[in-house]
Amino acid sequence: MATIAQSLLPNHVFGVHGKMRDGVHFVDDSTIVYCAGHCVVWWKTEDKNQKVVCGTADTETMTAIALSHNRKHVAVAESCLPDRPVVVEPKKESNDLAKAIEMAKSVSLDIKGPVISIFDSQTSKKKKVLMGGDIGSRSYISLAFSHDGKCLAAQGGAPDWNLVLWSLEKSKLIASIKTSTGPEVYQVQCCPMDLNLITVIGDGFAKSFRSTDSALRPISTGIGKREGLKFFNHAWLYDPSAPVEKEKEKGDKKEESVCLYALENGEVLYTENGEIVSSISPPGGLPGAGFVEVILQFSKGFISAESGAIIGVFEKVDDESFKRTRSFKADVNGTRIVSIALSPGEELLVCVLKNRQIILVPFQNSEFYKPDEVPKEATGHGFHSEAITGLDVCQRKPLAVTSSTDKCIRVWNYLEKTCELAKYFPQEALSISLHPSGLHILVGFTDKLRLMNILIDDIRIAKEFNIKSCQDCAFSNGGQYFAAVQSNVIYIFSTYSFENLGNLRAHNGKVRSIWWSPDDTSMLTAGIDGAIYEWQLRELKRSRENVMKGCVYTSVVGLKDSKSFFAVGSDHKLKELDENSTVKTFLERPVLGAGEFYEVQAIGSPISRLVITADSSLLLCGGEDGAVVIFDIRDKEKAIASHVARHEKDASHWTSEVLVLKADLEELKARVQDLETQVTEVQAHCEYQIRIKDEGIALRIKELTDVSDKDFLESKELELEQKYKALEDLQVVRLAEMEEQYQKKMLVEVARYTALENDKEIQRLEFVEDRAIMAEKHEKALVDITDAYEDKLEVQQNAYAKLKEEAAQALLDFEEIRRQMEEDTDKEIEDQKEKYDSLIAAEKETVTRLKGENGIMKKKFNEFQKENEEQREELMLLFQQKKELYEIIGSLERDIAGLKKDVQERDDTIGEKEKRIYDMKRKNLVDNYVQPYCLQDTELEKFKFVLDFKIKDLSEQIEPREAELQDAKDQIRKMEVELERSHAMSGKKDLAISQLKLKLQGVQNEEDALRRANVLCTTTLKHFQHDYYELAQLITDPEALKSAVISVFRKYVEDKVTLFPVDEELEKDTNRQRDFLERSVAGLRRKLHKEMEAHHTNHLHIMQDNVALIKELNELRRELKIIKLNQQKGALADGSASQHRATTARKLTALAKGLEDQLTLSQQMEQENLRHRVVQLETELASKVDRITYLEAMLQELELVQNRPKSRGELPPMEGVGRFGGYSSTTASTRSASPGIKKTVQVMTPSEASSSPQGRPTSSPGSNKWSREKGAP
Repeated sequence: MATIAQSLLPNHVFGVHGKMRDGVHFVDDSTIVYCAGHCVVWWKTEDKNQKVVCGTADTETMTAIALSHNRKHVAVAESCLPDRPVVVEPKKESNDLAKAIEMAKSVSLDIKGPVISIFDSQTSKKKKVLMGGDIGSRSYISLAFSHDGKCLAAQGGAPDWNLVLWSLEKSKLIASIKTSTGPEVYQVQCCPMDLNLITVIGDGFAKSFRSTDSALRPISTGIGKREGLKFFNHAWLYDPSAPVEKEKEKGDKKEESVCLYALENGEVLYTENGEIVSSISPPGGLPGAGFVEVILQFSKGFISAESGAIIGVFEKVDDESFKRTRSFKADVNGTRIVSIALSPGEELLVCVLKNRQIILVPFQNSEFYKPDEVPKEATGHGFHSEAITGLDVCQRKPLAVTSSTDKCIRVWNYLEKTCELAKYFPQEALSISLHPSGLHILVGFTDKLRLMNILIDDIRIAKEFNIKSCQDCAFSNGGQYFAAVQSNVIYIFSTYSFENLGNLRAHNGKVRSIWWSPDDTSMLTAGIDGAIYEWQLRELKRSRENVMKGCVYTSVVGLKDSKSFFAVGSDHKLKELDENSTVKTFLERPVLGAGEFYEVQAIGSPISRLVITADSSLLLCGGEDGAVVIFDIRDKEKAIASHVARHEKDASHWTSEVLVLKADLEELKARVQDLETQVTEVQAHCEYQIRIKDEGIALRIKELTDVSDKDFLESKELELEQKYKALEDLQVVRLAEMEEQYQKKMLVEVARYTALENDKEIQRLEFVEDRAIMAEKHEKALVDITDAYEDKLEVQQNAYAKLKEEAAQALLDFEEIRRQMEEDTDKEIEDQKEKYDSLIAAEKETVTRLKGENGIMKKKFNEFQKENEEQREELMLLFQQKKELYEIIGSLERDIAGLKKDVQERDDTIGEKEKRIYDMKRKNLVDNYVQPYCLQDTELEKFKFVLDFKIKDLSEQIEPREAELQDAKDQIRKMEVELERSHAMSGKKDLAISQLKLKLQGVQNEEDALRRANVLCTTTLKHFQHDYYELAQLITDPEALKSAVISVFRKYVEDKVTLFPVDEELEKDTNRQRDFLERSVAGLRRKLHKEMEAHHTNHLHIMQDNVALIKELNELRRELKIIKLNQQKGALADGSASQHRATTARKLTALAKGLEDQLTLSQQMEQENLRHRVVQLETELASKVDRITYLEAMLQELELVQNRPKSRGELPPMEGVGRFGGYSSTTASTRSASPGIKKTVQVMTPSEASSSPQGRPTSSPGSNKWSREKGAP
């Protein structure tokens, strides 16, 4: 196992085994030990703290537990896994405890059967592991220590029911015996008075065995008379102060061995030395009382746990009888009690019920308990009794909520280790989720989904949703949403408005798990259809998915800091899917054992739920046995604060708010007021009664005190006188003895003191001498070290100066080498240019020729491939016929083999018959005088006739079979000849195909070589373009231009330039392309002219409308001025007329203003539209002008191309004429002043111009050729 930083330490377990007999014990007055899950739990009843120890690795579950009589050791039995054999090879004996512990802790421990672990009850550390022996079963069902604690009796389970006896000192199996042949065995006990006596009870029997040195021997007892009835329990009664049989001396009287047996008919048998003395019947008057299930001894008698959860207390009346003194009920529901235990001080009684509940009852006050009621002092600690179906935690409170198939929902406080709330429902909860605030829970029942509030003392339903059989539900991390699953649909709701926000549908099967992302924006879902989907909740769409058919996924979770998530399913593999949809698979364990994993086995059944608290410090685990285990997630490499200190630190951020209904609060207040009134009344009555009793008691106390004081004083005086006299005698004797002992001790001490003084003086002198020697050595060593380091420092300084000089010289050498290398490199580049210029023309011609040949070869190859496919189909048909013929041949060969076998059998028969004839003839010759010749010859003739007939018949059957066989062989021969011919034809075609492939490979190689040559030519062309651009820069300096042209000519032209006539086809293609471009330009010009005319017409219409509107506006303004003048002239008129005119004027003014505003607004809108239209038309016009300009330039270039001589054989090919001095290419590079810096100008080809939008040139980076239209040169 690889070491990792994190570890899981079990902290607390909510649960207990509900079927384990004698499953709880008191280690001391305040500590009980029991089994829960796959753990052993030491539980402090005072502070409720637990110490949890996990079981042995590679075991299934715990089946039995026992405590030694001295309460120092605890034995726990664990069953092996189902696939393990039940027989174990016994290991070597070892008396070394350290080796035994190391063997138990070893990971490579080979567990092949049930295991018994021995723990120290005080430190809870494992001391021994008992394994081995022929147990014959997978588990032990009952354990019992011997009274001296040296041996351990273990009863094995089905099918063999073997009883084994272990020696704890030697860790060795002493003896074993089979106790039952079929009926179930219940319990084993060791007799405390006889260390060699062991008793076993079961279904219909009770047996006793006596152990010897190496065997268990059954003994007969009187209890066998009652066999046939079930023996539920039995217990030995003994006096702890009485000596054990092996410890008795010869003179001691033998103690009787008393044992009680509880039967199914309700009787309790009292036996002594195996013989029945009497029987005790429980009273039938108590409700639910029937039979005794558990018996436990205490100081005054024994305690019985009866059906109906009744606890009965029996006290001893005389030597052979017990009387029931009191009884009480442990559980209101009458649940069966499976185990009880009493503290050593007999103050506390603990009961374990069948439904996995623990009940603590104070036992010292049991005489005051009523028979048919549960004591008020009893405290119950409830756990789930069936499988856990849901588990969740919140963020704001230290709470966890669980649901189970026992129809109960429980709220746990995992810091205080208590159950806050528990409520039973009429239906089973299928899923559960706790709100981050800890105030609400979401529960999925079979009929509906219910949202509930967690009150201070109850769980109330707040809202019901019509979602049936919700298998999984979950609140979001923020709590504002929750998701619920119904079959293959996920419903998303708002927590506070209860609104259905959307449904997620994609799974083809039931959804088994959902997970919210930390920011609540996405969700992961996994189903039984093998699909995992990631949903984006804003769009309710899938963003990622992973589908694996055949894998039933059961759980999926994501990581908070990345987009990866983990999933687990029915293929028993853990899968990780990252953001790139890459799947990583983790097996159950690393194959070679080198991976990192940590295994803790704390649950005795399959784990159904896992959850981690919000601070990632605790892990809660729920199992199908109803147990809930809390683990601490701790760091092994660092120190960890104590558990209590961490809880005090974390308690600061937990909220304490609870929900209380207003009606409940008012009812509580009213109840408190009533109780306060009752308390006041009762208090006054009690005070009155107390005063009366105090007066009577004071008077009685005074009388008793006087009498008691007088008697006490008299007895004390007499007792003191006797003690004083005895002390005086004892003092005299002790003084004499002490004087003598003191004198002896003084002599011894004086001699010892003298010797010590001498030793001290000798050691002082030696110390002074050693100190002087050491000081001298230290001074000398210090001087030597100082000199050595000074020498080393000088050497290092000299070396540093030398290295500095060498570095300066190396720098100068490097500069010189770099300069020379640069010169050599430039020269080599020039040589390479001159070398490859000569190869361009030949390579270009070769490329053209090879392209044609390549096309022909591809055509031939396709024809050969087609013919090859036809031949393959014929070959497959022949193979099928050959297969059928081989099957016929096989059948015929089997027939031939059968016929040959028949012939062989017939030949053997004939041989035997001939042998018999020979024997009979010889016998006839011997017995010639006994029988006549005639009779013997007649018998021989008959026998020979029969044999000849059989031989003839067999020959007739063989001949047709041989003919058929010959025909089949001929047919096989013909088919083999045909098959060989087919193989020959196939070989020829394969050879032709291989030759074509070789030719094709050669053509491809040549094409690659041409492509490389083409790249070199392209590079040379770029260099020439750059040089040509340099020539264009010198156009104003004729002398420099002339010298530059000469240098360029000498650089690129080595041979004489040969001029060739212009190719007619090339000229025709060029003319055709020019005509096409001219027609395109003419069409574009016509289209532009029409659009400009339409634009001008539209503009004139708009201007005319605008003029008309302006004229109308001016007329309205003039009318307004006239009205205002008339109003001023008629100001002296009457009031009504003036008022009427004023009103009319205001109306006209408002009308004119509104009309003016309306006209202005509409005019502004039209003007704005006109501006946008003008801008758009100008843009289109500019683009078309650019397009026409480009096409005209192309026409000029094509005219120049027609006049250019064909010079591909002598000069580098020029693909077109452009704007830079008549030559064009895709890129033209200009070398700047600094070497290595280039300036690139890109020119578009005609085909690119025709495909670009609006006729604008486009460029493709990296291209170095013209992209021509089909048919262009």
